[in-house]
Amino acid sequence: MMSVNAYLSRLQLAPVAVHDKAPAPAERLLRSGAGSADTAPAPAATPIAEVRAAVNVGSLVSFVDGLDAQSKDDVLDSLQLAQRAASGAHDRFAEVQVWYEKYLEVLNQVGWVTEQFAFVADQQSEGELRMDQAALAVIMAIATQNQLAILKEAVSALESLASTDHTISLFSQMSAREGAGNFQMGAAQQAANGAVSLAMGAFHFQSQDQTSKILFFKRATKALQIWSAAQRMTFNPASYADVRAQIREMLGEQRRQAIAALKLG
Repeated sequence: MMSVNAYLSRLQLAPVAVHDKAPAPAERLLRSGAGSADTAPAPAATPIAEVRAAVNVGSLVSFVDGLDAQSKDDVLDSLQLAQRAASGAHDRFAEVQVWYEKYLEVLNQVGWVTEQFAFVADQQSEGELRMDQAALAVIMAIATQNQLAILKEAVSALESLASTDHTISLFSQMSAREGAGNFQMGAAQQAANGAVSLAMGAFHFQSQDQTSKILFFKRATKALQIWSAAQRMTFNPASYADVRAQIREMLGEQRRQAIAALKLG
């Protein structure tokens, strides 16, 4: 049986390449998304202990109060690894089913207990739909009250950003391409025994239009097809500790480019 370390060594990670619409702020471990990149000075780095939400490649991840700094780092790194490994093996937008199979395979290897996402097509046939509202409605069924509250704050913070902000550029470029999209939204919460639970929603769509703010643009439902899935996932920090250093080395310097902290109100 292949060890986890050997499994990880065979993964090919997709690179992170974000082209900002405005001059990018100085490189930092986590970049705050407050203000417009056109006029605001580069914000100071946000210490991981203070991060309450972040864009992480094509995911929006939020943290319920009480999650320790190491667990936040582990959640962000493991989710980034799974996304980049899945994209290294399959096209995120054209091969969605096998992309998610690889995504979950990687998470299971590094300490997450997951099940296969069961995607359901949206049944709304007329009127307008906004992606963030549809996504939150899906996650509502599995999230605790605290998880849902912090995720709503994160969505509102993302919506408030200027379209030129680096955080919006990161999320839109990593999660959508030419009218196709594939993104995740989740909220992590830590139990007294140290285990972390994540209420995660996964979404992919096909649209006839394009916009930089993919979550907040109202679309006629006849011009949009959306599939969604949600599940509760559990993280074992003790299992992850054995591969933490290897994963951080694999993510390399591009880890910084793939994570942008959100400032919540």
